[in-house]
Amino acid sequence: MSTWAALLLLPQALLPQVSTSVDAPHPATGARESLAVECAGCHGATRSEPPARFPFGVGKWSQAQCFGCHEEMGDIGSSLLRKGSDDRAFGLPYSFDAMKRFADGKGPFLRAPLTPEWKLGGVERIDAARLSRFLAHPPVRSDGSSMFPAAHAAPAAHAVAAAPRTFDDPSLGKSVAAGKALFEARCATCHATPEDMAGKGPVHLALFSARWLVTYANRQEPQTASRKMPRLPLSAAQGEQLAHYFEWDRKERVEKVDRAYTERLDSFKNKFKEKSAKENSMGGPGTASPVEAFSMDSFLREGRCVHCHDGKHRAAKVFLASREGVIGYLNAKGSSALLARLAVRKIEISQGVVGSFPGMPASAEPLPDTTQTALEGWIQTECNKPGRRVPCLK
Repeated sequence: MSTWAALLLLPQALLPQVSTSVDAPHPATGARESLAVECAGCHGATRSEPPARFPFGVGKWSQAQCFGCHEEMGDIGSSLLRKGSDDRAFGLPYSFDAMKRFADGKGPFLRAPLTPEWKLGGVERIDAARLSRFLAHPPVRSDGSSMFPAAHAAPAAHAVAAAPRTFDDPSLGKSVAAGKALFEARCATCHATPEDMAGKGPVHLALFSARWLVTYANRQEPQTASRKMPRLPLSAAQGEQLAHYFEWDRKERVEKVDRAYTERLDSFKNKFKEKSAKENSMGGPGTASPVEAFSMDSFLREGRCVHCHDGKHRAAKVFLASREGVIGYLNAKGSSALLARLAVRKIEISQGVVGSFPGMPASAEPLPDTTQTALEGWIQTECNKPGRRVPCLK
């Protein structure tokens, strides 16, 4: 059975009650079915087959078919580099230079394996609880790209996420300590480097069962040409220790990211609260200083906002990637959560994992400090305009 199809078998007990706030994980209605569709879009056999095509040749890809869309964009980019033109490119809302950048074929969606296996060689690689935790808190590469498109499937992923494993049992604590020592002595040289030489650090390895870790380390799995790891003798007890350590390590990292998000959220709220109190004591808001050299339209494109907040993606339900869409969101929800999620992206990359409130931009490097500061200034300028200040700055 393929891994994405097995999501339909996740037990109801894995579906916790969650908040319906727009800035919180979404409710679990239809979560398993929704997540299975999302996964099939990148891992299923028809991932490269669009339901239809536009007259100029580009596929009409569904929201879940991220792999196929990016694959075709890469093909168009390669064609532009080789021949200087491609009929499909003329109907797309991107410059030729922008489309050429798709030709490198390194996008996170293009790393999705076709039909990943739930079991391999008779050994269960992934169980439901590990998979659900992985989907809710996927690894992040040093370049900012997620190993899993959290921005697209996060609502359903959070909804099916099993509760984080607890390690209060003294025996589990000893197992974690032994696994950490084993990892640092025998694995860290390749799996804990800044770039993760093997491509899989502890956060990613937490996806796999102890039995599979032992099978793979001992080279007992069906061999593939892509394997780079040498044989590493590992006992069943050591496999359990490593599996416990990997889950503990991810839990610790997620908690650090979540604390950082809360700190930044509170910081923005307090800053705006103090600003409002000061203005009220002076009889009302003063004249906001203009924000120079900041274009919201340029920011939405260059900050990768359009990738998730255009009209066809789920994030568009939060706000559309337009000046009016952002202002509408600020009036309805305030600015603190938006700024905190942009700021916490750096912490996610430093910890190598996506938090409970995913940082933005979700599939790219964090915004430069200068851009974040300019955006905050733009928000304060907009929020000081008549009719906006009270709901906007909070």
